[in-house]
Amino acid sequence: MQNNFIIIPPLHDTSNFALETAIVLAKKNLVVLYEHTLPVSLFSLNRKDKLFQNIKKNLYLFRSVHFLPLERFSVIYNLNRALSLLALVFWGKVIQRKRRTIFWLLHPSFVWMLHLREIFLLFNTKFLYDCVDFFSVDYQKTLSRKNILASKNEATVVKKSDLVTANSYTLLRYCKTLRKDVQLVPQGFRLQSFASSKQNDTIVFSRNKPIIGYVGGINRRLDISLLSKLVRNNKQWDFVLWGPIQHPIPRLLQQLLTLKNVVTGESKKTEIRNIIQQFDIAIIPYTQNIFNSHSFPVKLFEYFYCGKPVVSSPIKELDYYSKYVSIAKTALEWQTTLDTLTKHSWSKSFALEQRKIAVSHSWENKIAVTEKALENVS
Repeated sequence: MQNNFIIIPPLHDTSNFALETAIVLAKKNLVVLYEHTLPVSLFSLNRKDKLFQNIKKNLYLFRSVHFLPLERFSVIYNLNRALSLLALVFWGKVIQRKRRTIFWLLHPSFVWMLHLREIFLLFNTKFLYDCVDFFSVDYQKTLSRKNILASKNEATVVKKSDLVTANSYTLLRYCKTLRKDVQLVPQGFRLQSFASSKQNDTIVFSRNKPIIGYVGGINRRLDISLLSKLVRNNKQWDFVLWGPIQHPIPRLLQQLLTLKNVVTGESKKTEIRNIIQQFDIAIIPYTQNIFNSHSFPVKLFEYFYCGKPVVSSPIKELDYYSKYVSIAKTALEWQTTLDTLTKHSWSKSFALEQRKIAVSHSWENKIAVTEKALENVS
């Protein structure tokens, strides 16, 4: 699949699904990350405002431009969104003369783009819903108005898109309750970044104790109460929590981060492999709720590439990797599992198998499988 014009609305999360997808697709296509959340008014536009920002070859960030005033009225606002998107599609299809236009949707909130489908059909347009998370629920309130709307939007996106992909068996089963022809694809793992990373000694942890480590966002997905118990009860271990801290910081998390056997920090993506390689055990200590249980953390394959044993809170998809991942439901189960793993060396054959699994889930493999499925869409 090449010479297409692909529009991807970004998600604004720490996983960077949109950007990683765009980087691979831009090797053979013209790709635009469509930023519609911070529109520029045509009436306030000046020379300093850049609607197009060139990120790299064939990859741009486009800020939505609104043509009509009085957009405090929802009708005008929605019309502005439609006109801006139509102008972008016209630019890609007619001015740049690309073969066809593809909307690569990563969230059900972009359902409004599908409502314009009949217009975009004039430009040989296809819609792909790349289901990467269980967006029909948030972290806490299962039956909130927000979740009900998200569920309704997701049902529409799944049913009306030309192609639907799911990056896990858990999401595949969910999407298949809405339509049967759903394509399973790899998760998406930064293989090139990990494979090209050189040994970096700029960040080195003390090796006086076993290291229990986590990489990723320090946010409300984490079970801070569980971590606090483990850290306070195990002074014989160091706990590394490596990643950006989401503000505001809950009081319990503030207290956790000040404990002597807790190490925190963040670094460039190219240094993450070096961080994980220093772990004795890698962990995914998520709060137990329906959103997290349906997730498929990208960090799993970062841990796998480095050949680390993994302990995780219950996540449905990780049941398929039980050979390498221990599931712990309670603080006692976490304690027992970590005790056992710290006393035994990890199998080298397991580590080799883990790396092969991580490689199979590279972004390149995911895009290749998706592209093949798209070519078969009439």
